[in-house]
Amino acid sequence: MKELSLGKISIHIYGEDIAVKDLFINDESFQHYLRSSFKNEFSNGRFKEPFMLRLESKLSSLIENKKSSSNHLLYGCVDACCDYIFVKIKFVNNKIIWDKIGRNTDYVHPKPTIKNKIQWLTNFKPIIFSKENYNQVMNQIESK
Repeated sequence: MKELSLGKISIHIYGEDIAVKDLFINDESFQHYLRSSFKNEFSNGRFKEPFMLRLESKLSSLIENKKSSSNHLLYGCVDACCDYIFVKIKFVNNKIIWDKIGRNTDYVHPKPTIKNKIQWLTNFKPIIFSKENYNQVMNQIESK
């Protein structure tokens, strides 16, 4: 099981370096992980730009709706007008599983021939968190 935490990373935007919130998995920025592990997918177009954390998914919504999985916005643009990266979250046996990570096909070039709005990364390996750890981080995100 992995450890999820909330921290800050420095991004360069509008000629300045600023600190922004990001999720960390075992002390590694998830944004940095995506860029280093999926270089082709995150090296051109809008996907090479800095992302802003947008995940506001309460675990209770998964449990209350009795959904086994659902898609959630993870990252967007710095202006808060574009949605870039999504995560498919599963709740299984008191564990949270980030099952898939995908890119918004509106910003993928050349345009994929899939009908879905999300193009899932093919080599992403699911990440498992404890329910308690995940809830703690979601509460931190909402309180700030």
